[in-house]
Amino acid sequence: MSTVTTDQGIVIPIGTDAADNPQAFIDQTAGVESRLVLRYTDLANRTALHTAPVEGQITDLAAEDRMDAHDGAAYISLATRALYARRMRTTNAVPIISSTVLVPDATLTVPLDVTGTFRFYGRIYYDASTAGDFKLAFTFPAVAANGAKWGQVGRQAATATNFEAGVTTASGTALAAGGNGVGVSTFVDFDGFINITATGSLVAQYAQNTSDATNLTIQFGSWLEVVKTV
Repeated sequence: MSTVTTDQGIVIPIGTDAADNPQAFIDQTAGVESRLVLRYTDLANRTALHTAPVEGQITDLAAEDRMDAHDGAAYISLATRALYARRMRTTNAVPIISSTVLVPDATLTVPLDVTGTFRFYGRIYYDASTAGDFKLAFTFPAVAANGAKWGQVGRQAATATNFEAGVTTASGTALAAGGNGVGVSTFVDFDGFINITATGSLVAQYAQNTSDATNLTIQFGSWLEVVKTV
C-alpha cells in the first residue's frame, strides 16, 4: 500500500506488501519529476517532449539560456518578467559585397514563443565604406495597433563627426547610418518595443545602404537583448 506526504502530496510506499511497491515507486517518481526543473536542449525539444505542462512547472532551455515557469496558460521567462534572451556575435559575419538586399543574421535572432510586449535593444559594430554606408532593420511577428516602434543612433553619412537618429514602426523597414571606411569600426545603438499578437522571431537584418564594390562587415561583439515587459 502507499500514502502521500502531507505537504507536497508525493506518493510514498508503506507497509510490507511487496506487490504494491513497484507501482508506488512509479507514482512517487512521477510526483517528484513534475516538481523538478525539467531540462531540454532547446525550445523545439521542450515542445516535442513536454506536451502537457502544468501551472508552476519550471523548464530549462539550454540553447536559449533561459528558464521558464508555466502560468497555466503559457511559459513565462523566470528572469522577467526581465531578461528574455541574449544574443551576441563572437565572430564577424560573412561580408556583404555590393548589395542593398537585407540579410538576416541567424545569430542575432530571438524566437518569441509567447505573445505580449517585448523591449529589445543592443549595439551593432560594423565597418563599411563611406560610399556604401549601412542600414539596419528588424523583422518581427504581427503586432497590435500602435504595437511597434524602434529607433537607432548612428554615425551620420554626410559628416564623419556627427551622429543622427531615426525611428520606424514597421517590420523589415531599415534605418541608415554612415560608414567610417572599410576595416574601420563604428557602430549603431538601437532600442525599441513590440507588442506581438502572434509568435515568431525577432530577427536583425542589414545590408549596404548604397551598393558599391566594397565589403560591409558586421563585427564580433554585436549584441541583441530582449526583455518581456508584460
